[in-house]
Amino acid sequence: MTIIRRALKKRMNKPFEAPCNRSRLTVTGITLALSVGVLVSTSFSGARAQQKTPITVGSITTWTPGGEIYDVLCRTNIFELNGFDAKCRGFSYAPPLGEALLGGLIDNAFGADSPVIRMAARVPGTKILHRTTDWVFGILVRPDFPGKDLASLRGARLSGPFVTGTFMSSMLKLIDAGIKDPFKDLKLINQDLSDQPLALASGQVDAVTTWHPMFKKLVDTGAARVLWAAKQGDGLGIQGLSGPWLAKYGEEGAVRFLKAWIMAVWWTSNNIEQANEWFAETSGFPVEYVKAGPEGDRYLRAPHKNINDMTFELLPGEIKEMQRVMDYLYTRNLITEKVDVAAMVDDSFILRAQREIREGKHPSLSDIKPVENLYIK
Repeated sequence: MTIIRRALKKRMNKPFEAPCNRSRLTVTGITLALSVGVLVSTSFSGARAQQKTPITVGSITTWTPGGEIYDVLCRTNIFELNGFDAKCRGFSYAPPLGEALLGGLIDNAFGADSPVIRMAARVPGTKILHRTTDWVFGILVRPDFPGKDLASLRGARLSGPFVTGTFMSSMLKLIDAGIKDPFKDLKLINQDLSDQPLALASGQVDAVTTWHPMFKKLVDTGAARVLWAAKQGDGLGIQGLSGPWLAKYGEEGAVRFLKAWIMAVWWTSNNIEQANEWFAETSGFPVEYVKAGPEGDRYLRAPHKNINDMTFELLPGEIKEMQRVMDYLYTRNLITEKVDVAAMVDDSFILRAQREIREGKHPSLSDIKPVENLYIK
């Protein structure tokens, strides 16, 4: 109002406050006042519109199809369209990503179920917000391994990264197959993904727990054959946002982040060849191995045209299965405290994001375009 009053004083050369002078305001004076008011309002709105929410996200560069979706987020303007000033970091698998979350280098907890739950439990206030993707994992054996089912692995040498969701879920599958205590009934070796081809070829191990694209590579090159593979939905990817980030940017920020995720899944589904090429570059795997991951996801196996019916909330049965995994970790002394998974999940943000997507409250999908890579070099 001070700016408007000064403008009127200058224009009319009369004291603005005098009641007797208000009736003498000319049309020109009113127009000037309104113009100044609009200018102030427009400038303020423009300044607010230019403010971007900072976020640094972590992705896993050996894991598909989550890797494709993050490559789309980090190689298009989807983050920008949803009001973010984003940066991206790549990690070989979940444990180093979790350490980055703990150190405040990234703002998201991302990966398979058990690693993300463990990450979230270590950073106060962190919430698990949604399901990300379906992903395929399994147990592969040397081509000359005599067994035909999971029970035949009793006494075998099996390797995999112990702290991954793949390894823990595979242990539960072995229990379901009749091997009551895999940690006693098998010779288990903690081994990184990159060591699996040589370990199988040299006979160091009989079997590995692995996921795409390494899964596809080992099978296609004849280094291993499939003993057991998960069905769609057995591999559950999840994601959360850190407590400090949520405390600062709240529900509004989280909902925009989730809208960006949904838009990225939709774009990936309808531009899968481009997404696969990007992730092949990021991961270092040939594209023929990379593309196996999306083939196991409900929205990526074929173009999904309608963004309005894409859903990512975690269902009660999925939360129950995650609790089973965490309880197993606790009984094996692999974690020191029990975890209440349901208490860590907050589906209110994804439900609101999905509702607003259906209502058309999202950036135009036709505005999505490739941009300069957002990965920190």
